[in-house]
Amino acid sequence: PIIMDVTNEDQVKFAMQETVKKWGKLTTCINCAGISPPMKTLGKKGVHSLDLFSKVLLVNAVGTFNVCRLAAEVMSLNGEDEDGLKGLIINTASIAAYEGI
Repeated sequence: PIIMDVTNEDQVKFAMQETVKKWGKLTTCINCAGISPPMKTLGKKGVHSLDLFSKVLLVNAVGTFNVCRLAAEVMSLNGEDEDGLKGLIINTASIAAYEGI
């Protein structure tokens, strides 16, 4: 496995390059990275940390987009398959989307 930070462009590019080296091309990308640190908007320990909230947005939104854009770039070099596709990107979400965490 390649361990990387989805918010780090160089690390994601490296992971894509290593995948192509090992398998010859990148055809599928599944985005599963996401964080949800437990912290109330206002709790006994005070107000929610803005830095922590910014980190959540950086990983969950910006990181997901970063991986999508770089995977799409690598996939664009593939020849089309029998359905005319060059690759597939799947973005996942957790139950947090419904629970309001």
